[in-house]
Amino acid sequence: DLDTERGNELLRTGRIGEVVQRIMAETKPEAAYFHERNGGRAITMVVDASDNAAMVPLLQPFWLELGAKVTASPCMDAADLAEGIGRLT
Repeated sequence: DLDTERGNELLRTGRIGEVVQRIMAETKPEAAYFHERNGGRAITMVVDASDNAAMVPLLQPFWLELGAKVTASPCMDAADLAEGIGRLT
């Protein structure tokens, strides 16, 4: 969720588009959705993180530039699931 005051300031200065485009260029999302959540601005992105440590550089721009509250939900595709199930035995 984006910080309302930070977002408003970026809108007033005309920088919000440039900031969002730069973050998208850095994170290279597979998909990005811009929407409302709990009365505020939100972005939902699907990104490919090679491991947990890769989350740090992916999330930093959201905290630093947008003052965002970030929820990261690691997911897996069918191949990852099959590999994980194979590790159970």
